[in-house]
Amino acid sequence: MKTLEQLLKKYRKVVAERREEYYQEIGEKKARKLKMKRAQRLLEKMACDRVSPEDLID
Repeated sequence: MKTLEQLLKKYRKVVAERREEYYQEIGEKKARKLKMKRAQRLLEKMACDRVSPEDLID
């Protein structure tokens, strides 16, 4: 019985760690997606104003 409890404790610890990693990964993906969406909107606004990214570099 003690061995089973130890296994369950270890299993729960591993599951909690993996769940935390998964949540962090999901967060990173969402953040990246939002950044890309923001950049795309900026490029669209620049196109409407007839400004190219190259013009900003010079």
